[in-house]
Amino acid sequence: MVNKSIFVSTVLAFTAVNAFANDACDEIRISAHPNYPPFHWEEDGTLTGASIETSVNIFESLDLRVNILFVGPWKRVLSNARHGAIDFIPALKKSPERETYLVFSEEAFSYNPVSVFVRRGEFQNIQSLEELAGNYGSINAGDKHGEPVDGFVGEQPEVQNIHGIVGNFMMLRQHRIDYFITGNLVGRDYIQAHNLEDEVDIALTVDRLEIHNAFTQEFAFKCPHIVASFDEKLRELKSEGKIGQSIVRHNNRWLAQFSID
Repeated sequence: MVNKSIFVSTVLAFTAVNAFANDACDEIRISAHPNYPPFHWEEDGTLTGASIETSVNIFESLDLRVNILFVGPWKRVLSNARHGAIDFIPALKKSPERETYLVFSEEAFSYNPVSVFVRRGEFQNIQSLEELAGNYGSINAGDKHGEPVDGFVGEQPEVQNIHGIVGNFMMLRQHRIDYFITGNLVGRDYIQAHNLEDEVDIALTVDRLEIHNAFTQEFAFKCPHIVASFDEKLRELKSEGKIGQSIVRHNNRWLAQFSID
């Protein structure tokens, strides 16, 4: 015969855990790369962009309160996720290291081709990343791009981690590095916004690389239904073409601030 007091205690404990979980799942803290348009960027002390708009819309449709947190450089965003100071990062690359503290969505947010940016007239007609070996390159500190890019970068002692897209392009223009690897769209936008078409060119592009959304493991464990529902709603938005539309709209909005004709 089951001891009545033990049974009651178990029921009360289970109820308390469920109540705590429900309370923990009614709010989410999100942050992102502060300079990666059109997906996300810092503006007036907060974050904006296609990934931010999409994520906020989905979470609000799930009745969550959304706190958008601008915490500083990209490496600090990742550190905050690792230490539980934020719950969600939209539109980033999967990597084995990141999967030690993040749970990535099954549905990709978007494709995000990666390009090798060089000084105009250099590294013409290269066909593979391996042709860059032995030259001095850079990536944005904290960035991951997926394979085969990450594998190549990891084998190159001449590749530097430089904070921020501005610093990377400055180093390239000053002949302190020979190439800079970053997302195709964000790099092209920077070149267009700063009228660098006569100075900087694309030597090589690696296509079909995806970016995903990610929850911290702590949040995903407490709120698995939110993770599943987010994935389902993201899939719906993609099938309706709304993710692509948001990327184009925010790309145009970001470029508009530079008054480009």
